[in-house]
Amino acid sequence: MCGSAAAVSICGSAAWATSHDIMASNAEEAKRPQRTLPIALLSTVAVCAVLYVAVALTVTGMQYYSKLDNAAPITGALKAVGADWAVRIVGIGAICGLTTVVMIMLLGQSRVFLAMSRDRLLPEWFSHVHPVTRSPRRITWTLGLLVAFMTAVLPIGDLAELGNIGMLTSFIVVCIGVVYLRRSRPDLRRGFRTPWVSVVPAVAVLLCLLLVGNLPLITWARFLGWMAAGLLIYLCWGRRHSKVATGELAAGATPGTAEDHAMAEGRKS
Repeated sequence: MCGSAAAVSICGSAAWATSHDIMASNAEEAKRPQRTLPIALLSTVAVCAVLYVAVALTVTGMQYYSKLDNAAPITGALKAVGADWAVRIVGIGAICGLTTVVMIMLLGQSRVFLAMSRDRLLPEWFSHVHPVTRSPRRITWTLGLLVAFMTAVLPIGDLAELGNIGMLTSFIVVCIGVVYLRRSRPDLRRGFRTPWVSVVPAVAVLLCLLLVGNLPLITWARFLGWMAAGLLIYLCWGRRHSKVATGELAAGATPGTAEDHAMAEGRKS
């Protein structure tokens, strides 16, 4: 049981939290988010939980957990039992899986930056969408080039840990923000309401803190530098140009342009 828990921790801290938020960040494109979003999130959590536990039990059954290779635990366990033919298959699957993860994370991050640029926390130039595909191509190209550059110059392990702490910290901020806005702005128009507030946000914050606490100090130092850069962008641009700062966002209004709301209403109909 200890070996299985260790294997789950190794895998879960790296990828568990990064997939489900993509659906939440794309909730605006759902026709009935109140109904479809909880079903999608809970279904994927259940499927992922079963797969993680099954893989952990299988791998620790092939090799003792303390001897697992943290960089490649599955292929290492297969080599330990002499299944060299399966190593190649797993390697191909890993390449396909990593490619999918990168594309999905770029999808979610582009939607986050799109919302920020529409509210002018980032330059409004990024909020332009393609007239045919309705996708934010400027943000997508910019993020793609930045990700390609970072993966070319930084070790993959450092990138994974930096991505983990950034993602988990954003979850913590979102959970706190949900509770704060529920109390301070109960009249705010919402396309989707989180159930069981504030029990769900409190549990989510505790779980995220548990995972963040297992990351090394060097990752924390890099994260603080990352946060400093983000705060600098906010102080130099977003604080003065955002719609809240300029008074363009009326009380009770939903952020976004008129075109955004027209698109949302069209999807709902």
